[in-house]
Amino acid sequence: MTAGRRVAINVGTYIDAGGGIDIGDHVMVGPHCAISSREHSSEPTGVPMCYQPVQYRKILIGNDVWIGANVSIRGGVKIGDGSVVAAGAVVIEDVPSNAIVGGVPAKILRYRDPQRMNVAFPTEHQE
Repeated sequence: MTAGRRVAINVGTYIDAGGGIDIGDHVMVGPHCAISSREHSSEPTGVPMCYQPVQYRKILIGNDVWIGANVSIRGGVKIGDGSVVAAGAVVIEDVPSNAIVGGVPAKILRYRDPQRMNVAFPTEHQE
């Protein structure tokens, strides 16, 4: 697992980086999230669940991403720069840059307004 600058991961968040997780700069992860790049299969039938194969799929989380409370992120997804994942969402497919997603499974609700995204950070936040 790699994490960029100014990454905040809140209390009670579970991270399983068995398949790899890359987190960009300026990312906030809310409390009680589950981020797992390792998944357990349920096929083939006839094989007990505890003996099913494990799949490892890397997760990519871009820069300036906000992941709300109680979010689940499945292996193999990419969350684009500037995205917001609403509380309680289950992310099972890629999230485009600057998208706001929510729901189970997560769907695009809208996009962040590019006119409002170019506000300069105060000097103490620049690096």
